Amino acid sequence: MKLFKQLSEQKKQELIKFPAYISLLAASKGFKLNNAERTAVIKLSHTKFFICESILSELYREVDRNFENDLLQLEKNLPWEKENREVTIKKEIQNIEMIVLSLGEIYASAMHRSLDGFKDRVLSAHQVINQDLLIFIPTAN
Repeated sequence: MKLFKQLSEQKKQELIKFPAYISLLAASKGFKLNNAERTAVIKLSHTKFFICESILSELYREVDRNFENDLLQLEKNLPWEKENREVTIKKEIQNIEMIVLSLGEIYASAMHRSLDGFKDRVLSAHQVINQDLLIFIPTAN
């Protein structure tokens, strides 16, 4: 599907950052990643995006190209104070969720299934149960 191509360049760039925000929200130490966590998340991202649903393949090709850089830039540019960082990340995820929903039910469902699986793998990598994340990201029905 060409839904991803229909987005403005700004919305594409925001959507591409969705998995990076999920990774930071799942981070175990104040929404910041240590070197081992960062390496694990980057490795997971390549694996997860390689096996995504076909409707998401175009998006995840872009995510795969940009994930490491986006993750590093977000870590650098987000507020450092834990509460402000969490609020900012959740606000960005809500904004991106609006973009996802604008692409229709089929795309949104596929995206939610994909990110739910990615979130679970990131949480396993961090060995942390983060109740906010479990509630915040919708799961596929």
